[in-house]
Amino acid sequence: MKSFSWTTLIGLTLLPAAALSQSSQDLKITTRQTLGSSTFTTTEYYSGQNSRSEIQLLSGKTMGHHRAIIRLRDPDKVQVYDLDLDSHEYVSYQTDWKGGPVKSKPVKATPSGKTYVIESETVDTGERKEIFGQTAHHLITREKRIGGPENCYGGNYEYEMDGWYIDFDTLPSWRRMRDAGVVTTYLPLPHGDGFCYDKVEVHRSGPRTGFALLLKTTSKAEFRQPDKTWRTYTGGSEVEVVEFTRAPLSPALFQVPAGFRKVDKIIDPTQWEHMSYWQRFVETMRKWFG
Repeated sequence: MKSFSWTTLIGLTLLPAAALSQSSQDLKITTRQTLGSSTFTTTEYYSGQNSRSEIQLLSGKTMGHHRAIIRLRDPDKVQVYDLDLDSHEYVSYQTDWKGGPVKSKPVKATPSGKTYVIESETVDTGERKEIFGQTAHHLITREKRIGGPENCYGGNYEYEMDGWYIDFDTLPSWRRMRDAGVVTTYLPLPHGDGFCYDKVEVHRSGPRTGFALLLKTTSKAEFRQPDKTWRTYTGGSEVEVVEFTRAPLSPALFQVPAGFRKVDKIIDPTQWEHMSYWQRFVETMRKWFG
């Protein structure tokens, strides 16, 4: 059995804009994440509807540049600035509140006729402790994701998430997640020359989790190989918040610094190693003379 680690991205569902006075205060969160043998740190800043995320990318043994993503939220769109803090370059673009392109064209996709099922159960151990002045609850979530060979989403996944959580009300309203329940949605995925989608059903039970200050995840997944056989992979990750501070933040954190040059594309060392010789030459010429 082969062992490896990966990151699962989960889309956040927006809540109404009503927020508690505590949530409106500026907030800084620093998180240490461990994936296999790799450890990296992210720092997030929140001020009203604005946010900034800082990270140094890593690909294998290649360390990338220090990056910062600034998001300025309006009622109908989000203005994004992606800063390369080492090369003093940035790109800008707009998204909707879910991170997708503004006024994007709908993707034409064919239904598979199959259902991809996500079953999630959360159990409260009853343990409590104080972390960063907040009361944290110890919860364990076990989740299964089930899809057959004819699904757009193939393979089966199992997760166990052991974490200490605080209430989501400590975060800005747009950063919180919806209470547990049942969700049905459709997600188009590339398939052959086009896109297809499964009917995705999510069934959740147990208490609301909240925002994780410490989370250990173990996972097992089945993937179909090119030779049509199935292999099982296991992995694990750990996320720990090492700083959770409420204090006024400088408005400069949410602005493009003076002296930064706007470019069409940022080339990071973690991407550079995967580029062809010609791509590297073109990007070098663009940096020198563009």
